[in-house]
Formats: sequence, structure tokens, C-alpha cells
Amino acid sequence: MWPQKAAPNTSTSSHRRTSDPPPAAQLLAQLRADHRAESWVPAFQRDWAKALEEFRHAYSLTSVHNVIRIWQLHIAAVPAIDANP
Repeated sequence: MWPQKAAPNTSTSSHRRTSDPPPAAQLLAQLRADHRAESWVPAFQRDWAKALEEFRHAYSLTSVHNVIRIWQLHIAAVPAIDANP
């Protein structure tokens, strides 16, 4: 249900190295390392579970990609958020 280590990618057209963890796992690791982890990790996991459920019903990765994008933006905004007391 939660991001897990994926099987090695054997595609030659992939832009991601096969040794890199999947983006969702990378995000989860970053969220766990942040001082907001107590609230952000459960929120990400809820969003991720909902996106996977939508994927199962619609066979579309749009919701999964949206969750990744939104949480990447959350993480990118951390320096600006922390700079404003």
C-alpha cells in the first residue's frame, strides 16, 4: 500500500537510474526527515493510498502523479516556510 522498493527497471528508455528508489519512496524519506514528519507523513500516506485506489478503479496514473507533484512542491516550499517566522 505504501511506497515500496520497486523491481529493477529494465527499460532502456527510462530517465531514472535503476538503482534509484521510486519517487514516492524518495518523498516519503524526505518527509520523514523533516521536523513536520508527525503531520506530513500520515497526510502523504493518506493521499498516496487514495491515489492508488483511484488508479485501481480508473487505470490512470494521473492521481498518482499529482500526489508526487503536490508533495514535491510541499518539500520545495520548506525553506520559504521556515524563513518566515
